[in-house]
Amino acid sequence: MRGEGRRLYVISFLSMLFLWLPSAALGSGGEAHHAPSIDTLIFPVINFSLYIFILYMVLRKPLAKKLAERREGMRNFIEEAAEKKTAAVQKLLMTQRKFQKLDDAIVALRERIENEGRSEALNIVDEARLKATQIKERARELAEIERRASEASLRREMVDLVVELATQKISSRLTPELDQGLRQSLLDDVGKALGE
Repeated sequence: MRGEGRRLYVISFLSMLFLWLPSAALGSGGEAHHAPSIDTLIFPVINFSLYIFILYMVLRKPLAKKLAERREGMRNFIEEAAEKKTAAVQKLLMTQRKFQKLDDAIVALRERIENEGRSEALNIVDEARLKATQIKERARELAEIERRASEASLRREMVDLVVELATQKISSRLTPELDQGLRQSLLDDVGKALGE
């Protein structure tokens, strides 16, 4: 790090020297104004070209490193989003299986209640009818409560999945123009930081 700072200092000093020398040489003459010569026009172009080359050499590695870090961060974000999507889909499938099992359980429960009602109806008709009605009503209430609880759980999971999918959609809409704008902003920030 210390060697890189010293290198940056030397490059900055040399670039300032190259920018200053032509103006000092041209400004030292006490002659009257005359038309600019080819030398007067070429030195600023050479100095500017050297300055741009030096900036390129100084900024190339840090800028490439920042862009690589950004690319890696975006890649990691997309991979994490894909993993979350897979997990959400698995949860959705598990919930659907639970609903299927719940439906089967409700059917089985109804069948059991009806069978119990028939067997008890043979023994005590009036008492069996009363108990069967109570059991059916309780089963419906429990099934309704379980169904509502399962629906609420599924809704929450679906909301999480929708939010996750929306996040992925936004990430996938990163256009080249937006990416170019972000890169230009990064270059401007780096230029300002080096200018200070």
